[in-house]
Amino acid sequence: MHRPTVGILALLLLAVGGVAVLTPAGQLARPELGAACLRIGLILGVLWLALPDIARPVNRWIALGVIAAVILIARQPKLAILAAVFLVAIAILRPRVKSYVARGK
Repeated sequence: MHRPTVGILALLLLAVGGVAVLTPAGQLARPELGAACLRIGLILGVLWLALPDIARPVNRWIALGVIAAVILIARQPKLAILAAVFLVAIAILRPRVKSYVARGK
């Protein structure tokens, strides 16, 4: 993915969502459109933040966990604590890359 494109899309969706939510409902805006744009914009913003680290295989799992947690929290806010515990567990239990340093004699 092209990181600047994801960032621009996130900003555009957040702007459209903000305008749609703040505009009176009788005019050209719908609250459902605003809510959808805000949610998708937030997810793209999180993806934009995670893009430089996705190239490494270890961080893919963390990025996928964060995206799944954002979706989970957006659907059911009461499960935010469960999602936080899950992300901490993934961060602690992830496989560590051991570096072997040549020992000089």
